[in-house]
Amino acid sequence: MATLADLPDSVLLEIFSYLPVRDRIRISRVCHRWKRLVDDRWLWRHVDLTLYTVRGADGAGLGRGRVSGPLAPPPRSLDFELGSPGRIPAPSLT
Repeated sequence: MATLADLPDSVLLEIFSYLPVRDRIRISRVCHRWKRLVDDRWLWRHVDLTLYTVRGADGAGLGRGRVSGPLAPPPRSLDFELGSPGRIPAPSLT
């Protein structure tokens, strides 16, 4: 009987791509191989931020809840274009 360990990396990456961001981070703690896969840039080429909002000057980073301060609604997603290896491209807000 086949196990997850028998699946090629490309199949696992495809499966992981359906997981929410929080679960992707959690599965990176399963084993060294999954950590390496979660760190793969391909997996993060599109990040859905519909559950998150941007905090204003009174708070930093992304969080759940309302937008505070004079900010426009947060982007619904971030799309990354894969650039040359070793260089993280700038995100495109949509």
